[in-house]
Amino acid sequence: MPIKSRWSTPKPRISLPSWVFGSEQHGPRNEKIAFVDADDPKNTLTIWEFESYSKRLAVRLRRLGVKPGDRVLLFCENGIFVPCLFFGIIMVGAIYIGATSSSTALELSYQLKDSGAKVLTTTTNLIETAVESARTVGLEKSHIFHQDARSHHQINMSHEGVRSWTELLSPDHEAESFQWFEPPNPETATCCLNYCSGTTGRPKGVDLTQFAYVANGEAHLLFHRLQQEAWLGPYPAWALCFLPLNHAAAQTTFIANYPKMGVETCIMRQYNFNDMLRHIEKYQITELMTAPPII
Repeated sequence: MPIKSRWSTPKPRISLPSWVFGSEQHGPRNEKIAFVDADDPKNTLTIWEFESYSKRLAVRLRRLGVKPGDRVLLFCENGIFVPCLFFGIIMVGAIYIGATSSSTALELSYQLKDSGAKVLTTTTNLIETAVESARTVGLEKSHIFHQDARSHHQINMSHEGVRSWTELLSPDHEAESFQWFEPPNPETATCCLNYCSGTTGRPKGVDLTQFAYVANGEAHLLFHRLQQEAWLGPYPAWALCFLPLNHAAAQTTFIANYPKMGVETCIMRQYNFNDMLRHIEKYQITELMTAPPII
């Protein structure tokens, strides 16, 4: 028979953006830092900037023709603006798809075709692979954008005919009046299509709903409260993200749960053992989400 936990927590049936940023879509600014570039600590995003950039992206995605249920694929390395792209997609009711930055053109074209992605965003150093993959599946170049996920201080220029992601950023005043998509039933509203490694065959997309992410977050919040009780009160927390943000574990922890909890996250572009140790010491990291091989 099932053995139930002695702890329980409510699972609100709201959208993931409402859970992270609050249901009051135009409330006061939260100036607490959410994300820090591990290689450039002056490059940061506050909670308010995180929400604002997400809205600005959502406005332009909607104008580009992206509708609820459409798929948008991110083929990029980690960076402090990846969470904004993630939420910008979800705020318009579309479905986020992440592809590992080590994907070959063949692997990426399979994922583009299998998912039916309508928009592809990549980093500047991966444009060649992105364009080749898009050409294979017939995705128009007008629906491909390049960006530096670590910085928004980027000249609005095209590279190899691919437009800059700055063209996906609406003016601030449009974002201020934007209302994100609230699904009628979060339990059936897919927000992410995460692909497995394909160990026994080709990678397979796994649907994850907004309700599943919110439920995971509530469990994480409960665990955090229990930790605080064990420590006899709140304690300052800093996290380090070196896991790829195209994976569900990193998405839930670093993109959704930690901003909700007010935990500041330092984001590494990619995993490197020596860099990880250096950042742990430099930033006095207290929270690590890792994988068994790293341990």
